[in-house]
Amino acid sequence: MRSTLVIAFILLSLPFCFRRPYIGILMWCIVSYVNPHRFAWGAAYNFPAAQLVAVATLLGWLFSSNKGRLPQQRETYLMLLLWLNFALTTVVALYPDEALNRLEFVSKILLMTVMALFIIDDRRKFEYFMLVLGLSVAAIAVKGGIWGIVTGAKYMLWGPRGSMIADNNDVALALNMVTPVIWAFTKIYRKKWQQIAFYSIFGLTVFSIILTQSRGGFVGLLAIAGIMVLKSRGKFLIIPALLMLGPVFFYFLPEHYKARVQTLENYDTDLSALGRINAWQFAFNLSLERPFTGGGFECFTPELFLKYAPNPADYHAAHSNYFLLLGEHGYPALLLFLTLLVAALLKLRRLEKISAKLPALQWVTAYSSALQSGLVGYAISGAFLGRAYFDLFYHFLAATIILHELLRKEIINMVLANAGVQQSVGSRSASPTT
Repeated sequence: MRSTLVIAFILLSLPFCFRRPYIGILMWCIVSYVNPHRFAWGAAYNFPAAQLVAVATLLGWLFSSNKGRLPQQRETYLMLLLWLNFALTTVVALYPDEALNRLEFVSKILLMTVMALFIIDDRRKFEYFMLVLGLSVAAIAVKGGIWGIVTGAKYMLWGPRGSMIADNNDVALALNMVTPVIWAFTKIYRKKWQQIAFYSIFGLTVFSIILTQSRGGFVGLLAIAGIMVLKSRGKFLIIPALLMLGPVFFYFLPEHYKARVQTLENYDTDLSALGRINAWQFAFNLSLERPFTGGGFECFTPELFLKYAPNPADYHAAHSNYFLLLGEHGYPALLLFLTLLVAALLKLRRLEKISAKLPALQWVTAYSSALQSGLVGYAISGAFLGRAYFDLFYHFLAATIILHELLRKEIINMVLANAGVQQSVGSRSASPTT
């Protein structure tokens, strides 16, 4: 029954994705993060939901009379250059078949991200986009948080099976990124029921990050919490309160969680940490031999570890965005990725400063701050997680680019409206009196 309902939901959405491609972008996000087909059994589990939604959306856009325009921004070009770099390194990859399959997967993510840049061109669409992004990931937190309360936080929280956020570390990364977005909703949506809903979701999201027992997630949560506190108006009251209540909160955490967090102090004896360092050294050694191309997608293999790793027997995945890119694509890709990340953070900071001066644009301020905090969380957690191709990261970049376009339009409209008022006043003052 569940399988039938999920398949019906996906199929019934396709005409709407074709008719209104921006609905297709929203559906793509829902399928990517909620993964409704992974909560079913039978035919729905391996149902090609994302592919069908993508095809319907692309066809709808192609046949649409209003195709929009690609924002001419620095971040847009950097993203396209990074995509091109991935394609070029695939041509000379050490494992061409595996690399081509991975390039196809990554290209689907980047294609739908670029489509969002074409399609989402007004505030209403943008706010739906942000709501779907935030709530799709937070749906896992609501389900997992309630489950954690019922079970007394005894078990580890995982993401949907077979998804990009199935692992506890990956779902912690996603939850960290959307935590400031949920907080932004509490500032933008002011009805009482909305406030209650978003504050509750925010609390469950923070609790769910703890339930993942992810050490990288814990570090990311601390970073995001610090940024959010520093950005708050009442930080001089909040910081002393956190310093006093923090140890009390940590005391009541489950013992197994505290034990995992405390291993951060002894990374030099922790086997998992040593394995990651070995993988990072592998990536560095490989990049010395192939500095401009790396080994291509899927080059972190036991065979290559025998040649490039300090400890050939300790095979590990990259466990770092930065060393993953260095090993798979070389220094040009790593430089493009870091430049893109820094450029987006600087742009968001600039958008936040500009919009903060205009009361009518406080929604821009809230989203700029949230996206900035989420990207910082990604940058920090990403030092310990190999999620350089994470679709939520690229959606955050798209949201940054779109928000810049919307702010520019809003300011132009304000200037024109103000000029119209002044012209009208000037005309009346120049008219003869009777």
